[in-house]
Amino acid sequence: MAGTTCAVCAIHRLTAEGKGLLEGLSMACQLTGGIPPGLGGTIPLALQTFVQADETASRFTPATVEESSQLLELRSALNNLIRYMRAVGQAGCGQVQRAYQMAQQVWVSAYQLAWMVYAR
Repeated sequence: MAGTTCAVCAIHRLTAEGKGLLEGLSMACQLTGGIPPGLGGTIPLALQTFVQADETASRFTPATVEESSQLLELRSALNNLIRYMRAVGQAGCGQVQRAYQMAQQVWVSAYQLAWMVYAR
């Protein structure tokens, strides 16, 4: 079930991947005060994973009212993060830190949706 046909699995994987990419940049910022040369391309890569997660979420059909509510929360958080990342473009450390915090919230929301779906 965890293959390509599992929408909530894909959403969880994509949000975790994007969060992980931003986490690495966030740690580099904390340690060095800047984004290491050559790793700025990580930002658009992370953005791409969140866009894919949102596209996948748009095709997911919730089975319960609770899942519907959680999906709305997730999509709202994803859309806020995507808008923020598009607005800042090639960001500095402050923007990376903020995007990472937002990505953490998105991932938790995706995890909660997956938990709901598989707890039924």
